[in-house]
Amino acid sequence: MFRFDAEKTRKLERVVETIELDAAQTQLMRDLAATVGARIGLDAIPCHGLWLRAVRAWQTSRGMPATAITKMNPTERVQAATQIRDFFVEVASELLRAPDQQAALGAAVREAFDLYMKKYNKRPG
Repeated sequence: MFRFDAEKTRKLERVVETIELDAAQTQLMRDLAATVGARIGLDAIPCHGLWLRAVRAWQTSRGMPATAITKMNPTERVQAATQIRDFFVEVASELLRAPDQQAALGAAVREAFDLYMKKYNKRPG
């Protein structure tokens, strides 16, 4: 299992800056936190904070709220989700005690994310 810096993970439990998500997206973030968190050995609350930080990074990079994703075509939605996943890996990597685990963390997150998307994400195209 991965070892995360306890002080940095506690900070994630605080309220995250304003992030625009609709109800379905909010549930998706909670589901991903539970699924991915279990896979990488991180409690759901700090993992949820990481997902929210990833969404915020995506919003900042794209200059639009995450709620805009729901209006995108399926290909664009997949691309946005992948970008958010990659931002998640980036912010989660900052918490690792052993930075040399970054590649393994990225692989574990990608695997858990893909599993979630294939098995649990039932949103119509």
